[in-house]
Formats: sequence, C-alpha cells, structure tokens
Amino acid sequence: AVSSDVDLDAVVIFTSHLKPSSLLHYYHPLPIYNSTESLCSCVSSGAFAVLLPFSSWSSHLIISSLSNKIGLFALSITPPRPSRLPSVTSLHPSQSILPQPILALLTQYFNATGNAEVAILYENPADTEFFQYLLTYPIQAYLVKLPDKGDDDFKPALKHVAIKLGVPQMVIFLSPSRLPSLIRQASFMNMCTAHYHYILASLDATSLPLHARENDSENLSDAYTCNITTFSLHSPHDSRVEEIRSILAKEGYGKMPYQGITTELALLWDALTMIIETEDRIGIHGEPSCDEHVDEWEHGEKMIEFAEKLHLLGVSGPLHFDSRTGQRVNETIRVWTTNSNGRMEQMSDWSVSEGRFILNSSTRGHSTQKKKTLENHTLSVTVYLEEPFVMKRTPKDGEILEGNDRYEGYCIDLLKMISNILKFDYILYEVPDRAYGIREASGKWNGMVGELQSGEADLAVASLTISYSRTAVIDFTVPYMHLGISILFRRTE
Repeated sequence: AVSSDVDLDAVVIFTSHLKPSSLLHYYHPLPIYNSTESLCSCVSSGAFAVLLPFSSWSSHLIISSLSNKIGLFALSITPPRPSRLPSVTSLHPSQSILPQPILALLTQYFNATGNAEVAILYENPADTEFFQYLLTYPIQAYLVKLPDKGDDDFKPALKHVAIKLGVPQMVIFLSPSRLPSLIRQASFMNMCTAHYHYILASLDATSLPLHARENDSENLSDAYTCNITTFSLHSPHDSRVEEIRSILAKEGYGKMPYQGITTELALLWDALTMIIETEDRIGIHGEPSCDEHVDEWEHGEKMIEFAEKLHLLGVSGPLHFDSRTGQRVNETIRVWTTNSNGRMEQMSDWSVSEGRFILNSSTRGHSTQKKKTLENHTLSVTVYLEEPFVMKRTPKDGEILEGNDRYEGYCIDLLKMISNILKFDYILYEVPDRAYGIREASGKWNGMVGELQSGEADLAVASLTISYSRTAVIDFTVPYMHLGISILFRRTE
C-alpha cells in the first residue's frame, strides 16, 4: 500500500494502537538513498517496526542488520533467501513452493497423454532455475527465451513452440503485467484451443484480465477462452479482499488490479495485522534507539517470538512460522483454471506440507459445474465417410444441401440426439487427409486423431477403432455395459 514515485527500501511503522484501515497514515517510506540515516530518524520519532525492502537484497541486508542492532520488530514480504536474515520474520512463502504444484500438474498431464514434453518460456535467466527440478523427472523440457521488458512481441516465441517444437504444454515465467499481452497474442495465433495448456508460474495472475479483450474487460471473446492454470495465496473474491480494495480506493491508492489485490498488498496487509495484534496483546514500553550507548530494545525480539506463535488467519492464508528460520510454513496455494467463459475459478488447493492437491467443498462445486460446459457451445466435429456410419446425402430434385445437412448415417443420427440432450450445436467437416489416424515418424498424428490432438476438432464421429496408442492421446466414448443387443436397419437402395 505504498504510493510513492521513488523506489522504496523499507516501510517503517510508527506509534501504537494502529488500525489496518488507515494504511497510509502510520508508515513512512524510506528511499534507497540514506536509508540508514532515514531509519534512525524514524526511530527517534517513535518507530518500533519495519517492513523490509521491496527492492534490492543489499538494502535488505543493510536495514535488517541495523534493525537487529536496534531491536526493531522486523518483517519481510519478499521471497526469503536461503540464508536467514537476523531476527526477521518472512511472510512471503519460499520460492520453491511453486515448482511443487507445477511438477504435479505436469506429471498428471504426461500420465494422461503419454506426451512427456514441456516448453518453459522465461523472461529472466533466474527463471531457468525451475529447470533443475525437472532433472529427476522423465520429462523433455525445451527452454524458450521471451523478449525483455519493452518488447512485448511474443509471437515469434509462441510460433517456435507451436510449429518447430510442436509442444502444447507450456510453463510461463513472465512479469504479471505482461501476461495479458502474451495471452492475447496466443489467442490471435489460434493457440487458445483445447490442445494448448498454459501454466502461469505466478501468484498474481488471478488479478489480471487474462480472458478479456484489451480495453474491454466485460466483452468476453470465445477466442480468449485459453486453457490456463495458475496459482495464488488468496482469492480475489474473498470478502476481506473486497474490503481492502474499498479502503485503498478511499485512501487514494494508485491504479488497482483488474480484480482482487496483488500478493504484495495481501502480504503487506497481513504484516500490518501481525504488528497490530502483537503490539495490542503484549503491550510495549520504552523506545528503540540508534544511540550506540543505549541497550538494544528488548521488545523487538519479544514481538517477533510472540508474532510467530499467533497463528493468525491472514488474507494470504494461515500465518504459521518456523521458529528456527522465521520462514512461513504449512502454506496452502490456491490452484485456478479458466472455465468455459474464460474466467478464473478455483480448481483445488495445493498443500505444501502434504505435497498433494486437495479438493475442498467449494472446488467440488466448481468441478460439478464444469460438467455442463457443452451447453450453448458450438463444437467442431470431424467425420470420416464410411457407410452406414457417415454418408453423403443425395439431394432431392431442386434441393440444395449445405452445412450439416450434407451428411446422414447412424453416427450422424446419434450425434443429433446427443446434441439435443446436452444442448450444444456443431459444425461437421470431413477429415482433410481422409485418414483415421496413425502416429507418423515425427511423433505427430495424422487423420482424425491428429485433428483432435491439434485442437482443430473438438469431436470425431466415426467407426474409429480403440487402440492402446490412440487412447494415450485422445479420449474415447466407451460402453457402460455390453448387452449383446444388435441394431438392425435397412440398407439404403
């Protein structure tokens, strides 16, 4: 909740008896220059707590060391480093938490499809650290560099993934503000079909308009219904999040996210709540001082120890900490996916401590709703001409056959009945290469199987043999039970 034109090194908390609803009234931002002198100046004015730098690690070290020497209550809302800062409580989860659910998702995908390939699209060299987590997995990963900030032309990278690599599964490491542009370009390139899956390695993607046209957030487009999975610590629909947005709007905070709040804002709010709760419960007296002749303020360490035992339920989830490291533990990550309208809905939770997905009561409800997504949709259906399943109709005198009316047969009649029951429309087209589908030497499939795998077709209607190799890449309808009943019909004259 910092509104400033300069890069900030720290936020210093003043006085006692604070309230989270007055975010902009009780902290003082320290600029990068003269941060030590500025901190001491704040301490002399009554500051007793500090939120460590948002910017550089060197500033982190300087201010944390000084805070430790003075005895300030120090918290950090940036990702912790391997080596712990002295007397600092870190609210931001470890940087290693996201690779866990991402790897679990990739494993599920590979087990279902048999395609153990993934493209890792990254912005910064540091993002390639994710690659090391893949080394112990039987996964073929391709690294694809995305353009640096200032150049938002992602089409060459996306084209490389789609055409040269032919990999539909992608993990995206990109600044949150640039993600909507990437998704828009993927949509324009027809890469938002069911064939492609984008895993966004970000905790802030749920606050972005990933489903909407640029400058038209309410006008949704079917083309933008990309298959996206992403993560967050909090829900943008949480009543507390709405309350925070309302407070920040009244306080004159800058441009708000499309929906919800950013992870940084959620952590900042939780940090302020921890400081307030701790100060209210233990009570403090005396003041810290930068004077070398004054003993370290005793309440700083007490506040840290007490705060880490509070076990508050923050906006970003349960606030539990390891007393040895000061790092957050037992986090739960929310896993989100796009629904049929292109909007984000929660799919499940990921338990960091248990290392597994948890389907809670609310996400079970979402899963039930997903089963109804065919209603009011138009499917692209590929067909293969073979009597009596799919045949070309012979027009009557003067009759002109167009669209779906050009075809008839047992499969066509069955498709009509299914579409009436499930209330969806469809467009029929003949498979271009007139093949059922075999795996080619390149590993790609042709025919109807290839049409399904590439996302060109949503459904294939034909007397298609179910084989082991085909079931690895597409789903078949299978009978619930075999009754031995045959269907007989008269052959067309």
